[in-house]
Amino acid sequence: IVASRAVVALDPRFVPEAEPPGEGTGGIDWLVDGAAVLVDAVTRTGLDTAVWTILGPRPAWWWLRRRAFDTLVHAVDAAMAQGVQHRMSAHIAAEALTEWLERVAAQADTSSAPLRPGQRLSFQATDIDDRWTVSGTQTGVTWTPEQGPGDVMLRGPMTDLLLAAVRRRRRDETGITVVGDAAVWQAWFDATPFESSQNRSISAMSTT
Repeated sequence: IVASRAVVALDPRFVPEAEPPGEGTGGIDWLVDGAAVLVDAVTRTGLDTAVWTILGPRPAWWWLRRRAFDTLVHAVDAAMAQGVQHRMSAHIAAEALTEWLERVAAQADTSSAPLRPGQRLSFQATDIDDRWTVSGTQTGVTWTPEQGPGDVMLRGPMTDLLLAAVRRRRRDETGITVVGDAAVWQAWFDATPFESSQNRSISAMSTT
């Protein structure tokens, strides 16, 4: 997608090495090499060159950010599968939550919006000075990087906020405090997407 400056999705069946090798046969090398190929493709294409993305045309650097946070969440999955804790910087977690909210807002519409018009949900980190307010509108949802009045606020460590948002931890498994109408948070949680390998037809290699 990036190297060819594609403006439509590519069929990964026709992209060299688009699919990972079989289990135990070099998957880690494939993933690391794919990241390097993507960085090179973005460098050659130009950071601000518009290419296809799941949200419509975006600068090529969008794919670097998307892949970085996709990998971050799946590193958490791998740690959970091993029964260990994955540690990340609160500032990295904040940027990941911002990127996730951008995608939720861009993809929501009146039939899929996780908030009703007029409803507001806010996130407030307690370990760094970051906050977000998400608002339901007539056409979907919008968000701002600031604290505002709302129906419900989630306050807690930044990493816990991220993991709750991307459905890796239930709120009661975290250090998050819910202030306000918990039903609004539950409705949001139920309606927002599970952060999986998004659009599995688009593999790490096919974005290069």
